[in-house]
Amino acid sequence: MSMKISRLLIEFLYSEDCPNRYAALKVLEKTLKATGVEYELRHFLVTDDDEAIRLRFLGSPSIRINGSDVEPNTAELSDFFLHSRIYSTLEGFRGYPSEDLILSAIQATDPALAP
Repeated sequence: MSMKISRLLIEFLYSEDCPNRYAALKVLEKTLKATGVEYELRHFLVTDDDEAIRLRFLGSPSIRINGSDVEPNTAELSDFFLHSRIYSTLEGFRGYPSEDLILSAIQATDPALAP
């Protein structure tokens, strides 16, 4: 019996002056470690609005898993420019996504990836 192992493509998009990029990266790495999933992590430094449009950048920091933003219901958004991002979490509003939000996005790619 063989098990299929999923490998996730993680995109971490941020601006150079983002005060929350390190906290977001720490939460992302902690969540990925808890799942034990294989992944490739790509970093994208977004430097201007043209690049933000090209990368479909929703603000800094942004995390995409297999092409989908960790925050649900963002696929139809089209307001791409260089700015800071705010996430709604169980603890209130903050400048980076929670472990729960990231984990939900991982599980949306494959429910078997739950820790």
